Amino acid sequence: MESSVKIPGTSWNMKVYQLEDSYNDPTVIVEFIKGIHVMHQFILEKEGTLEKIFQLFLERENLLIPENRLQYFINQQIGDIYKLTVNKPKRKKTTIKSMMNLSEMKDKKINIMGLSSSGKSSIYKVVFEQKKWWDLKDILPTQGIQQYEQTVNSLKDFKLYILDFAGNVHDFKLYRKDASKYFSTTSALVFVIDVSDPESLQDAVNKFSWSVNQMAEYAPEGRIFCLLHKTDLATQVDNFQGISDFIENSVNGIKTKIHIIPTSVRNNTIYLAWEQIFKSLIPKDKSLDILTQNLKEKLNLYNLLVLEKRTGLAICGSVGLLDNEVLVGTINKVWHQLGSLADDIELAGLQQITCSLGNGYLFLEEFEKNLILVMVSPKIDVLDKYKENIDRFKQEIIRAVI
Repeated sequence: MESSVKIPGTSWNMKVYQLEDSYNDPTVIVEFIKGIHVMHQFILEKEGTLEKIFQLFLERENLLIPENRLQYFINQQIGDIYKLTVNKPKRKKTTIKSMMNLSEMKDKKINIMGLSSSGKSSIYKVVFEQKKWWDLKDILPTQGIQQYEQTVNSLKDFKLYILDFAGNVHDFKLYRKDASKYFSTTSALVFVIDVSDPESLQDAVNKFSWSVNQMAEYAPEGRIFCLLHKTDLATQVDNFQGISDFIENSVNGIKTKIHIIPTSVRNNTIYLAWEQIFKSLIPKDKSLDILTQNLKEKLNLYNLLVLEKRTGLAICGSVGLLDNEVLVGTINKVWHQLGSLADDIELAGLQQITCSLGNGYLFLEEFEKNLILVMVSPKIDVLDKYKENIDRFKQEIIRAVI
């Protein structure tokens, strides 16, 4: 449930919504929006009251609203917030300890590590929460270890446990004291290095080398990824081969393969990186690829693909003119941006997109809430002409993954 209202006498809107967490109590978020951009975000439980949040917002923007008018507006919104918070179910509290020791190995634990301000939290918010890069400027450095859970529909009951580690000097000292606690049962280490900050490179590589050694000792079967992040800001670097060689030399002797990937939250590279991470952890169902290829040939399509909207994961795809990995990030971003636009102009939820291309048509359709059907066709009438075949295909996908 959520509410969005215009703040009287200003060009701002306020949005209040509940952020669900399958382990912890739901969190009420208050956002202040100008145009289509979220400029300020507050957590109600953290600030205490809506009045306090409003005062912080007005101070930051140097706005003045008459006291009686402001209080009347706040009183109206308190009713909506009450509806969000009353009767919210109590959840089992998750602790770091409980997530460190996973008993069911079909679920996967991913450690995201790196120096402070390297971009770890921003990566999570872009990939898993569909945030835009321009919404990330107010993100504060991680304190302690932030824990997240993501359910991946491409495998029934499959969960990713993602731990975002703080990266200050004293944090790494803490990790060194009990490395087995933090690295045991880790399925993948994702280490983020800010390549736009050459002065921190040596320190980052040293800590990456140490982390790799801990993986070798406590999680030898785990995958290791090093993201050369903020490439769009690395104006002094023409290519990243030299940095990659430097990193590989720092962990010389480790048998585990290290995947080094340049990334940025401002383009598709971050989605391509996570697609590789997903593929290394999640066995793909080849039968769904075969089913997709058969329908693609029957309908004479250029390409056919099914994505999971929440994670951007390609569940299945045909062999076609387009690379699935290239499609993933772009389609996911387009879908969420257009969905936000539909909300802004008060239209019903986005369900289908048709785009005319130079040599064909792109069709996007959401089904079962979290799945997106992607078709690239030379003809525009494919949806109507083969509706029965397409519906039957979607039902097969739903049975396999939901």
